[in-house]
Amino acid sequence: HNMELTASYLSQTFKALDKDNSGKIQMEEMLEYVKGKFSDDDVALMFRSVDTDDADDSIELDLLEFSDLLRLMVDKLNLQAMLDKLYTDIGQSVMDAVVLLLLGMEVFHALEADWSRVDALYFCMITLTTVGLGDLAPTTRGSYIVWHLYVTLGLGVVADLLGKLGEMISAYERLSEQKRKHQNSLTRRSGSLQQETVEP
Repeated sequence: HNMELTASYLSQTFKALDKDNSGKIQMEEMLEYVKGKFSDDDVALMFRSVDTDDADDSIELDLLEFSDLLRLMVDKLNLQAMLDKLYTDIGQSVMDAVVLLLLGMEVFHALEADWSRVDALYFCMITLTTVGLGDLAPTTRGSYIVWHLYVTLGLGVVADLLGKLGEMISAYERLSEQKRKHQNSLTRRSGSLQQETVEP
């Protein structure tokens, strides 16, 4: 999906897919080309959204329309690759946060004689989420120093996780917007075709 859509590449791919030498790409030919990368429904939606010549309802693309379709597909693949990477990164960030919570629990449990492990875990959670209710606080110089280090490290981990979650939401919104554009384009074309058919 990192292919460069040069004129030469587009022309060669178009010719390779146009098996019947009709000068048009049929949807069946396109489905075979992208098999395993897109669902049939996604291909059909994108295919129809770039098919500007609906007069004969043939659903086939010329070279220019094929170029538009490939660009849509590359954009979608790039977004999907970004989402896949974000899933991995978010998983790693969640693991980092869990390790930090458990490590903090053990350290503060050891430093604060009156705290149970549940107290220490609770303290770490309200510290990392910046709730800071004040019902538990470091009582020794050692735990106070550790707390400062823990806040510095912990807030960085939490900020990283929240940033990646924000990126994932943004990527999903872009995917939804792409799909909306395809559907709107298809709806507009269908409306134009109906109007042309009705007009004398």
